[in-house]
Amino acid sequence: MVVFSISMGSKELKDFDETWKALGYASRSDAIRNAVHKFAAQNKWTKITSESEHFLISIVYESKKKHNVHEVMHDFADVIHSSMHTHFNDTCVEQLVLRGDTGRVQEMLGHLASLKEVRVCNCIV
Repeated sequence: MVVFSISMGSKELKDFDETWKALGYASRSDAIRNAVHKFAAQNKWTKITSESEHFLISIVYESKKKHNVHEVMHDFADVIHSSMHTHFNDTCVEQLVLRGDTGRVQEMLGHLASLKEVRVCNCIV
């Protein structure tokens, strides 16, 4: 097994420790291994090689910062099949069904995931 270290803020570490303990993990390492596994599984869209595919994307972002998210969505309207928008307190949630050129979808996901205001950008293939 490979051992590695990460740097993280004390608040994030406290939140993480409280969460893995509440979920019943045996150790911090077990929780981190699970988090890494989920990260790889949730981002398998980056490895899709077929020309056309269907995707479901969930995006969570600050409602006051929606301009950047909507700008990306408008730039990639050619692959958006349908969308649903709702609010939770000061947070916006978008559910998008995408279909079309996989390279174009991957490009869109990269743009969305890199936006500072986006808290969650999950893709299901």
